Amino acid sequence: MDRINEVTLAAEECAQEAWRNKTIDHEGQILVARHPEGGDWECLEEECPGASEEERQAFDQIFAEQVRDLLEQAKGWRPTHRLRVPVPGCQRPVTEEVMLDDGVAYTLDEWAFGERPDYAVEDGRWTFQGQPFCGEVEPI
Repeated sequence: MDRINEVTLAAEECAQEAWRNKTIDHEGQILVARHPEGGDWECLEEECPGASEEERQAFDQIFAEQVRDLLEQAKGWRPTHRLRVPVPGCQRPVTEEVMLDDGVAYTLDEWAFGERPDYAVEDGRWTFQGQPFCGEVEPI
């Protein structure tokens, strides 16, 4: 694989990782300190050590394009419910926002990446991966 392909792949993977780690929100705001152009150079350095200035510029451009693509895919997602998910060994539950759409509840990541959703509503009851959901559900 040549170096520009490595940089391209790194930019795409880093943008997806930033999205999944909630360092980019669903409106495209970058929530952690980044290079002013939007790239995550620490991630680039991990994937492609010793990147040149030209490679950094290419990375920034591809990273920004990937974020725009994810934002486009995420259009239409609006949270309708807040789920409080109990976590064994933790005193506080994890909060997850989902959008209920025709009996299926999508997290932002599931919606943007076209993944199979974990949450659903069957006969008026919330489920997680087909099993009864034991957390709290709050309409937003």
